[in-house]
Amino acid sequence: MSIPSDSEYQLALQNPQRAFVDEELRAGIVEVGTGGLAGLPRPRAGAFATTYNVQCGRRAFAVRCFTRPIPLDLESRYLEIERHLALHWLPQMVGAAFLPKGILVRGRWWPVVKMDWAQGESLERYVAANLEHPGALFVLAVEWLELLASLREAGIAHGDLHHGNVLVTPEGLKLVDYDGMFVPALEGFGSHEQGHASYQHPRRAPGAFHARLDHFPAWSVWLSLVALAHDPSLWSRFHGGDDCLLFRRKDYEAPERSAVLQALLDSPHPRVRAAAASFRSMLALPAGQVPALEVAALSALAMEPGAPSASTEPGVLDAAGVMARFIAPPRQVPLAFAPEHSTDQQMASGFIATAALGLIPSMAVSAGWLLGVGVFGGLGLWCAREAWQRDGAVRQGMEWRGRQEEARRFLDTTQAELASRESAFRLRETAWRDANAQHLAAQEALHARMSAARAQGAAPDRMELDLLEGRRAQLDREEHNAVKDLEAAARAWREDRVLQATLSEEARWAWERRHTEALRRLAEQFDERRLALETSLEQEMEQAKYRGTVSSGFRSAMQESRRLSVAFRARDVGAGVAWWELRRARLLARRALLESEWALERHGRVGFSAFLLHLLRVPQESDGR
Repeated sequence: MSIPSDSEYQLALQNPQRAFVDEELRAGIVEVGTGGLAGLPRPRAGAFATTYNVQCGRRAFAVRCFTRPIPLDLESRYLEIERHLALHWLPQMVGAAFLPKGILVRGRWWPVVKMDWAQGESLERYVAANLEHPGALFVLAVEWLELLASLREAGIAHGDLHHGNVLVTPEGLKLVDYDGMFVPALEGFGSHEQGHASYQHPRRAPGAFHARLDHFPAWSVWLSLVALAHDPSLWSRFHGGDDCLLFRRKDYEAPERSAVLQALLDSPHPRVRAAAASFRSMLALPAGQVPALEVAALSALAMEPGAPSASTEPGVLDAAGVMARFIAPPRQVPLAFAPEHSTDQQMASGFIATAALGLIPSMAVSAGWLLGVGVFGGLGLWCAREAWQRDGAVRQGMEWRGRQEEARRFLDTTQAELASRESAFRLRETAWRDANAQHLAAQEALHARMSAARAQGAAPDRMELDLLEGRRAQLDREEHNAVKDLEAAARAWREDRVLQATLSEEARWAWERRHTEALRRLAEQFDERRLALETSLEQEMEQAKYRGTVSSGFRSAMQESRRLSVAFRARDVGAGVAWWELRRARLLARRALLESEWALERHGRVGFSAFLLHLLRVPQESDGR
C-alpha cells in the first residue's frame, strides 16, 4: 500500500476521533477550506508533507502528514531533536513530536509530526508586503541575525532554511519543519534531504550533516533582505517570491552569468556591493567552509568611512546597531510648506513686510515710529509662529521628533531592566539544570545506550522489518488482485455487445451500481484486515518500522528518552519569555528611532527661519504673476 494521498488524508481527518490516537488531537476540530474545498480539511502542501490545522481548545496544532516515504530512523532522530530542544529553550522554535501511530488511513496507521501551530506569514509573503518599508526589513534582518545566533549557541542547524520554513509572527520569527534538523546527538549521521535548491550552496554534498548546514542559506536570506531594503524594484525585476526571495540555484551555479548578483555588484550603495562581493566569494568555497552569519563578520564588512547610525547604542556590538549601517533611508518626497496660505500666514507676512518697510524711515523719524515698527514686527512674528506650528509639514516633523524622543526614553529606561531579566533567566536556567542534574546525566547515558543498541541491532532488526513489511505487502497484493478480478469481470460485461443489446438502460445502471458497491465492500474488507494486521504487529513489535529499529534494547531506550523529554518540557520558562518580549520591544523601539532619524534628516528645511523666508517670498511671487 503506497503513502496515502492528500484526498485520503482529508477523508480520514473528517473524523478526528477515529483518525487519531493522541488524546489532544482526538478532541480537536480540523480547519476546513473555502471555495472548492468548502467542508473539507484545509491542506497546506509542502515538499514532503501536507499540514493541517487542528484546533484543540485554546491550543492549535499543525499535523504534518507525509506524502513521500520517510526514513526508517526518523522517529529516533526526532526523539534526539525533542530532547535537545527541551534542554535549550529557544523562543524561535515550536514544540514538535513524532507520532509513529499518528493517523489511521484505510485501516493502517501512518506516522505524523505534531507541532504547535505558529500563526504568521511565510517569509516571502511578509517581504513582499513590506518592500516599501525598510524599517520592517531592518527588524526582520535583525531578528534573522538573532535567530542564527541562537541556533549556533545551542549547537543546532535547521538543515532546510527557506522562505516556507520561516514564519513571521507577532512574537518574532518562528522555524517549522524539523525533519532535517541537526543536533549534537546526531553527529555522524547522514542527511536524508538536500534542502531547498534556491537556498543551498551548490557544492553541498549529498548526505552532508553537521552544525554548519545553515551558514550559506543564512547569508542568502540576509543579503536578499538588505538588497531589497535599498532597492525594492529588485523584487519585480527578478521575480522575487517565485519559490525564492531573490536568488535561485542557477545564480549559485553560474555567478558570472547571474543577472541579480551583477545588479547587486553594480549597486550605488557601497555596503550592498561589499556584501554581494563577499557572498559571491563564498560560492567558490566548499559548503562546509562558508563562514557563519554573525555580527562580528557584518561589522567588519561594514567598515568604511562614516560614523555608525545614531541608533547604535554606545559600546554595544549588537545586531541592531550593525544592521543600521546596512539599511539605507527610504527614498522620500521632500517635505514642503503648504502652498495655500491661511489668514494667519497672510497677516504675518503683512505685518513683517510693513515692519521691514517702516524700518528705513524710522532711522530719521522719532523713536515712537521705531516702537511702532517693533510692534508690527512682533505681531508678524507671533502670527508667523502660530501659522508655522499649524503647517502640515511642521506637524509631521514634530510628530517624528516626538517618536524619536519616546524611543530614546524607552531604550534608556529599559536597558537596566533588560540586563536584569536576562540575568534572572540565566539564573533560573542554572538552577533548573542543577535540580535536574540526575535527569541530565541519565539523558547522556541514554544517548550512549541508544547509539550502541542501534549499532548492535541493525542487521537483525533490518530482517525483522523486512518480514513485517512483507506481511503488509502480501495483503496489498491480495487486494490488488481482487480488484483486478472485479474490474476484468466488469470490462467483459461491458464489452459483451450481444448481452448489452438485450438490456434496458435501467438494467445497465443497476448493474453498474452493484459493481460500485462491490468495490466499496471489497475496500472495507481489506481495510478491516489491515487494521487487524496492524493491531497484531503493534502487539508484536510496537510499531517497529517507524521506530527505526525493533531491538528491545533500543525500544526501551526510546521510551525512556520520551519520558525524560516530557519531564524537561514541563519546566517554567516564564523568565525567558519576559526577557525575550522586552528584547523585541526594544528592537521595535530601535526601528522607530531609525525611522525618525531618516525623517528628521529632511526636517531642517521646514524650520521657522525657512518658514519666514517662505512667507516673504510668496507675496513677491504673487505680485510677479
